[in-house]
Amino acid sequence: MNYEIIIRRKKIKRLNMRIRDGIVYVSAPFQLPKSTIDNFIKKHTPWIEKNLKKVSAKIDKGKYERKDNSLIYILGRPLSFIIRNSNIDNVFETDNYLIVDTTSLKYEHLNTIIYKYLYK
Repeated sequence: MNYEIIIRRKKIKRLNMRIRDGIVYVSAPFQLPKSTIDNFIKKHTPWIEKNLKKVSAKIDKGKYERKDNSLIYILGRPLSFIIRNSNIDNVFETDNYLIVDTTSLKYEHLNTIIYKYLYK
């Protein structure tokens, strides 16, 4: 199973991992060696894969908030929109969806963040 892992170094004491929107986020202390982080991820691979399947199933069952059923084509692939209220603006792709987390559902705001994502 392929998945994206983002490692963030922070002023924390312990390693922690979470999955959000199909992406695995690992937070690690600044001084922790990369090899320790890699071992932590390898040790938790079964947990990662199990929970990524849950996220994927939620998307496929439509349990994410959908505001628009239109399609957008990115590199020839048709993607459905999933637009969700959030405290941050973020856009990312999964296999079948363009997921837009937004602080405002106003058309101009959505247009701006999607445009920035497509033309970055």
